[in-house]
Amino acid sequence: MIGVCQVEAQGRLLDRRTQLIRDAARLESEGDLAGAEAALLRLVRSDPTSMGGVFALERVLRAQERVEEILPVLDTFLSQQGASEVRGLKLRLLGETGAHDVLVEDAERWINEDPLREVVYRLVARAYELTFGTDRALEILERGRAEIGGSALALDIGDILAAAGDLGGAVDEWADAVGPNGSEAQTVQARIENLGEAGQGAARRLVGILGEAVESLRLGAAARIAVELELMPEALELTERYADGLRGRARTSFLEDIARMAGDSELAEVSTWSYGELREAASSPGERRQLDQRIADMALQMGDTAAALLAQQRVAESYDPNSDDGRRARAQVIHLEANTLEADLLRMSFLTFQAKFPEAPELDALAAAVSASLQSGGDSDGAHAVLQGITGPRSALESAYMLLGSGDIEGGRGTLLRAVSGLPPSEATPIIQLASLLGRISQGSLPILVAAGVKAHRGEGVEAAEGLVSETQNLAVSDRAPLLAEAARMAMRSGGTTLSVDIRERILADYPSAPEVAEATLELARHYAGSGGDDDEAVRLLEELIVRDPGAAVVPEARLELERLRSSRP
Repeated sequence: MIGVCQVEAQGRLLDRRTQLIRDAARLESEGDLAGAEAALLRLVRSDPTSMGGVFALERVLRAQERVEEILPVLDTFLSQQGASEVRGLKLRLLGETGAHDVLVEDAERWINEDPLREVVYRLVARAYELTFGTDRALEILERGRAEIGGSALALDIGDILAAAGDLGGAVDEWADAVGPNGSEAQTVQARIENLGEAGQGAARRLVGILGEAVESLRLGAAARIAVELELMPEALELTERYADGLRGRARTSFLEDIARMAGDSELAEVSTWSYGELREAASSPGERRQLDQRIADMALQMGDTAAALLAQQRVAESYDPNSDDGRRARAQVIHLEANTLEADLLRMSFLTFQAKFPEAPELDALAAAVSASLQSGGDSDGAHAVLQGITGPRSALESAYMLLGSGDIEGGRGTLLRAVSGLPPSEATPIIQLASLLGRISQGSLPILVAAGVKAHRGEGVEAAEGLVSETQNLAVSDRAPLLAEAARMAMRSGGTTLSVDIRERILADYPSAPEVAEATLELARHYAGSGGDDDEAVRLLEELIVRDPGAAVVPEARLELERLRSSRP
């Protein structure tokens, strides 16, 4: 019965202490520091070894510029419990309050009491660094290493050296800190990533050191770090070396991890090699097919169309040629062939597919791709022939641009508008914008716009935008702002962000009364709020747009963007 009562009493005491912590946190958040202090003092008096109470009280006293008053509370705590975190806090506060002799005395006492624990030297070094500087901190850490042996405190020594500007020495220490089994690889990798621009050289030095390891796990850590830090060719070389020493499930797991990591890091070559090795070891046709598909995807990512085609051909050959999967896989092969095959062979490949699958849903996109390839190779007749009898938005779109390129502007414009109904909005919008512009600019500007539109469609959007901008000054004044707006869109869609920003700023400066100013303003604001990193300028532009032109079509979007920016501010 007595035991039960004791348990109940302990429970009530714990509940009371928990409530005091909560009360203190609430009062602190409300700005009532005196109230929070009072609650915390009650807590540490009832429970002198409450670590949460001690650290909370230190924070509250510091906010009141009375941090030295925590020292007696720390002494009481340490008289009953020697928690390292609290001893470290006391050392830092002794240094902060100018009690340097006491700091050294307490530090030496602690080291003598426990000379083989890394945490002791680590916390003493931290206090010394804050009080005396990096040299004294480094002395303590090196003293600890001499006492403990091996590569003890390597991570901490590396941190001190990095802070002192000795990056080479820091990397050498961090390499030791990784350990023979690679257990601290991620911790060290984070250190390298935090170096910013200096990190590239440090990363190469690190993987170079780790790559010399005889311990296999350390070599594996080097490979993973090289992949995560996107180091080529080191990532591929280390991956190959480490994989060569593995067998069975261990090798498979490593290659799967590396393939995934390399794909995420955009090291397609490493990912492709890893998938290739996995394919060689695959035990079933389905598994090989899956890996071939990944190889094809990765090869395309690194621009190796030939390797992608070989892998995709293997995928197609793995299916029943008359099946739906076989048909889809074969269509993908022809898509890739559009970038590699000679015109006659490409046309024959497409016609064979069409004859075998006359109702295939892939025919629309496939015909467009093959036609575009033939057109770019100068085979206009073949390009036209491929599109004959094909219905669908992709083939219609390709026909439209061919008509425009041949000088049939009305026919091309009409076909553009017919094509958009079957396209997703993100693709349809720029086509509608181009078709609309073709219908309202002057005759003298049409050839220039058409040439730019066709060029952009062929994948040369930045070049098309530059050409359009260069011709603008020679055109009718009424056409200049609309054509500059179109040039900005072409540049943006093709990754020419800087060019699109320059064009839009020109619209605002040179044509302040043009209707295109509204769109240019909105897009500039989005740029500044995003990659531009200037929220204040974005807000200014949006506010100006809404006040200046409240009836503009883009104003609802501008209001939403402005609301988002304002709500994200502290």
